Amino acid sequence: MQLSTIFTLVAALCASSASAKCFNTGQNWCNHDDAVNALKDACNPMKGNYKPGEVFSHCRDAPGFESYEFKITNNNGQTTFVSYDACVSTITREIQNCGHGGEETFGGVTYRGGNGGKQT
Repeated sequence: MQLSTIFTLVAALCASSASAKCFNTGQNWCNHDDAVNALKDACNPMKGNYKPGEVFSHCRDAPGFESYEFKITNNNGQTTFVSYDACVSTITREIQNCGHGGEETFGGVTYRGGNGGKQT
């Protein structure tokens, strides 16, 4: 099999198992460092095994507005392990790249980071 064929197959598999969106409404993150530090604290209790359909949401106080809200949802049909590093790195992307927060689904798990307000 040619290298270009392998690359195309891998790219297609990755594209079908990942998606991300930024929210268009809600408060801005303000200080990204504060949000990432709050996330690092929140990911400790959020790591672990998630049963099918299980959701874990964790809020942290935020300077300047109500709270940061972080959420992980297992959309898989089997128990899935979420590591501390996956929690931090995935939701950090939403903090760094989405002014109002966002969510990303990877490997059947949705990671969400926002400011606790209504976001769409």
